[in-house]
Amino acid sequence: MDHQPHIYIKPYIGGMDRNCSYLIWCSKTREALLIDPAVHPDSILKDIKELDLDLRGLVATHTHADHIRYINTYIDIYTNIQIFTHPKVLHPPEGIKIIFKKHLDILQLGKAEISVLHTPGHFPDSISLYHEHSHSVFTGDTLFIGRTGRTRNSKSNITQLYNSVYDILLKLPEDTIIYPGHNYGQYPTLSIKSNCQLSPLLQCASLQEFKTAMEEYEEKRR
Repeated sequence: MDHQPHIYIKPYIGGMDRNCSYLIWCSKTREALLIDPAVHPDSILKDIKELDLDLRGLVATHTHADHIRYINTYIDIYTNIQIFTHPKVLHPPEGIKIIFKKHLDILQLGKAEISVLHTPGHFPDSISLYHEHSHSVFTGDTLFIGRTGRTRNSKSNITQLYNSVYDILLKLPEDTIIYPGHNYGQYPTLSIKSNCQLSPLLQCASLQEFKTAMEEYEEKRR
């Protein structure tokens, strides 16, 4: 019999640019985390109450302003809530105590264990969250449906992005479902295997090939 806890996942789409927030909770304890407080809190707070969840923490997949837009709302309501991000945080919210999680650290959610993956490239403090038992990975702006994140910001690094995507995320089991930080694709979520079939950015054999594919992608956006 399988005694490993599942996590339940409820997505919310909105924010500044089709942002995604994810409310996740342990199937055994109903302890909950919110990944990226980017979407207006009203519907999320309503669901927390109706589902009788115990919101324990907020996770920022990275600290671009759109992904932490409503962080203070939750801090005001849940005075003991824990805030998690990577130690390389560049824009820490002022006056907020942060718990740093490094690569391969475990984030405990009730009886479920979630692995923190440091996946920089789009931004230095970018992390992804992987729950093996539920075949789920929350990728922030590192990996979207149909493409990778972009490296147009001055703090971005295309070599790091390539390593994060190809050496970390695409090495996860191919049936892992991607939950991205924005709803940019033709599907809101997709397996790693199916996602790789959608985009040449996810079919590169080398860093140079990836750089060329990214250049072609950006040229088409102009």
